[in-house]
This record gives sequence, structure tokens and C-alpha cells, in this order.
Amino acid sequence: NAEDSLALSLQRSQRHPNSTELHAQGPHLATRQYENGDASLGLETAYSLDLSYRHRSKEWNNTFSVFYTHCVDHIYSSATGATDAASGLAIYNYGAADSAFYGFEAELERPLIQTDRLQVSAGFLMDLVKAENEFAQNAREKILSTYHKDIVVEKHVNHYRSLMKNPE
Repeated sequence: NAEDSLALSLQRSQRHPNSTELHAQGPHLATRQYENGDASLGLETAYSLDLSYRHRSKEWNNTFSVFYTHCVDHIYSSATGATDAASGLAIYNYGAADSAFYGFEAELERPLIQTDRLQVSAGFLMDLVKAENEFAQNAREKILSTYHKDIVVEKHVNHYRSLMKNPE
């Protein structure tokens, strides 16, 4: 008894720059970068389209999604190629430019054991994100790809049943 579905999502989101993006002016030891903020940064606006196909059955749970996001004034941090003389850290400047992000995500999951109190499943997740923007000087695009393999164990405790058998 399989269940298939198709979903389309349209979204618009906005965010203001954070304090680091606006006012950084010096070494950031956690990222090992010398960061320069940009107080003129404004609102970042993203328009997204996501199309997903889902298949659910007793044997498999699968999802495949493709997406595209156009971001107006995307806030980014970019290496200048210079090094701060005092700290020895690479210098990064915050800025904003229009960007596009697109890619896909695929997830496969197979239930292995299912009882009233225990569920064990094995899964595989892979995604690919490609980004293009107008500010890139050395590289025109950036590609991020990840994959994960998981075994998930969930223990369900039916508290309601235990209360019915042993009322407090």
C-alpha cells in the first residue's frame, strides 16, 4: 500500500544583516579570519521554488526535491587575498550581491524493525547545492555536496497505556 505525493512550495523570506556583518573590525579567532563589516548592508530578500516527490510504503520512504532560490542583496563574506600584518589572519570583507542557489536533495529510508515500542531504520541522504553570484572574483561558482548514512533507533514509550494499567 504505497502513498505518493507531489509538493510545490513558493516562498519569500527576508533578513537583516547581523551585528558581525555590519560592524566587525578585527580578528575573529573562532573562524581564524580578520573580518571587516559593512555598515551599509541592507535587507536580504530570497525568492524560492521547491518541487518535491515523496513515496511512502511499508518497505521504503523516499523523497526527492529540486530547488531554486534567487537572492537579492545576498550577504556574504569574501576573502580579499590579503593578510592582516598584526594577527597574521586572512582578511575577509562582508558585502552583498545578487545570488542564485539551486540543486537537489534525495533521501532514502528503509524501516528495519517496527514494533509498538521500538523502530529501527536505515537511511541515506544526499544533497547538492550550486551557488552563483555576481561578486565572485576568482571563482564564478561554489558547489556544496554532502551525503549521510544513518541508522536511526527510536524507542516509543506508550505512557498513556501504562497510566491506564496503573492509575496514579
